[in-house]
Amino acid sequence: MSQLNEGNLNSAALVVRLTQEARRLDLPERLMMARREIRGRIVFTTSFGIEDQAITHAIFTAGLEIDVITFDTGRLFPETLEVWGETERCYGRAIRGLTPDRGRIESLLKRDGAHGFRRSPEARLACCAVRKVEPLDRALAGASGWITGLRADQSAERALAPYASFHPQHQMFKVNPLFDWTRDRVVAFVRGHSVP
Repeated sequence: MSQLNEGNLNSAALVVRLTQEARRLDLPERLMMARREIRGRIVFTTSFGIEDQAITHAIFTAGLEIDVITFDTGRLFPETLEVWGETERCYGRAIRGLTPDRGRIESLLKRDGAHGFRRSPEARLACCAVRKVEPLDRALAGASGWITGLRADQSAERALAPYASFHPQHQMFKVNPLFDWTRDRVVAFVRGHSVP
């Protein structure tokens, strides 16, 4: 068997194991298992929504070696910036902020203006590519795992995403530890743990 095929089999086995074990674990235990089972750097990308705050709490209180990263798109609401700062103060840990490439932002603004993304779906995609996609690619470069706050009940499209998967093109595991949680369960977790 080639190393590539053997690696794919090992990846598939880990995805099955992560998914099956998750059924009996709570959020902190799910993250601990992902950290234990996925070798290499793991990244959690947060936008400071309630799901992301629950995951950040679990990572920070358990002292897990998972990089917590956000994207300062240049268009964040003041409330988002306040939650960012409050979260760092609460846990005594910095959350790494990645910004878009300055030259690409300047070109985008020159071409489309400050609110050009409102003109068309194409303009929104162009803005998103510069402000979010490129920084995400940088955040995930060299990582072995990616944690997200996705929940199945957020949309019909998200309901189709698995709890855990392996992306061969990125050579990376993706884990959605709140996949099977309802919003009410997330709210109860956040309130029960006094999460900012």
